[in-house]
Amino acid sequence: MTSFSPKVHLCGSIGEVSDVAKKDILAILRSATASSGRGASLALSGGSTPKILYSSLQDSKADLQHVKFFLGDERLVPLDCADSNYHMAFECLLKDLPQENLFPVVLGEAQESVTDPQTGEAEARKVAQVYEKQLLEHLPLATDAQSGSKIPVFDIVLLGFGSDGHTASIFPDSVAEHDEKNVVSVSFPSITMKPKVWRVTLARHVIQHAKHVLVLACGKDKEWVVQGVLRDEVEGPAPVARFLRGCKGSVTFILDGDAYGSSGKSGETKL
Repeated sequence: MTSFSPKVHLCGSIGEVSDVAKKDILAILRSATASSGRGASLALSGGSTPKILYSSLQDSKADLQHVKFFLGDERLVPLDCADSNYHMAFECLLKDLPQENLFPVVLGEAQESVTDPQTGEAEARKVAQVYEKQLLEHLPLATDAQSGSKIPVFDIVLLGFGSDGHTASIFPDSVAEHDEKNVVSVSFPSITMKPKVWRVTLARHVIQHAKHVLVLACGKDKEWVVQGVLRDEVEGPAPVARFLRGCKGSVTFILDGDAYGSSGKSGETKL
């Protein structure tokens, strides 16, 4: 893997995590929009901390008019379902932004949640293939040095961690954990994760090619995951999210003290 030198920002509360993330996101998006002239791109995450972040971004909509919003991962449920990451983001932020810049994950013809652990994979792959085409069409592309394949490049990929070590919907022992071929992969949740529906997710190598990866994490149950990514050597099993050490762009961890395992001062940057 490449040299891993992330920025770590410690926060005193979940509200501060959201505030720091908001500041970083807006700065990156403004810079990307100004330098490219084409707008910027952001892959959204689900979860309680991003929900607070998205609500706080409502007063910055002028900076988001030319941003293309995608999903880093999504549950294969109808878009109006409360379990949909897109539904949460739409209600908190996206509904007042240009609709042509929004790229939800859309179910297939059945329009029903994909729940069967075995037979659901085929339908999930169909949805993933459609979403992959959208990414390849609407994002700038890089060429993978090893495979020569085209990889869409995001300005920002926003991530969180699960207590089982996953990030996006790349779960332990899932299809997505080992998928090196597809831009958008598929995954069924691990034993501890609910609801039990198939998911689509950005593949590992796509996340690794993003210009900026921002990871938000709060809570003691995330400490082993955070440290499993940050430390050069890990005792015991390594979290799936350790693949973030292979990121080619900048990586920023925005954490509360519990997730980092420290009572360090708010705002302190350290490893």
